[in-house]
Amino acid sequence: MDLVGDVDTAALCLLSEAVDWLADDDVPPGVLIDLAAVTFAGSALLNFLARLSRRMPAGTELIVWRPSARASLVLRASSGRSAPRTTFLPAEQS
Repeated sequence: MDLVGDVDTAALCLLSEAVDWLADDDVPPGVLIDLAAVTFAGSALLNFLARLSRRMPAGTELIVWRPSARASLVLRASSGRSAPRTTFLPAEQS
């Protein structure tokens, strides 16, 4: 799943729908969330990741991939505490 643009309170409804869709019993063993195109990230991003992590079936890993600079700032500030079973993979550096 790709998140694009601002991930803030205006996106809460869409993020909630995404949690419901991704937390379905037919989820593969891993869910990858690409944050490369996030232009703003607030607490809505952290809440989304935490809710998704809690709702996924046991054994499912949440992978946060290529966080933009803005998303990285929020993720670093939280120290990843809000979303257990989450792997953070930065963009490959040249």
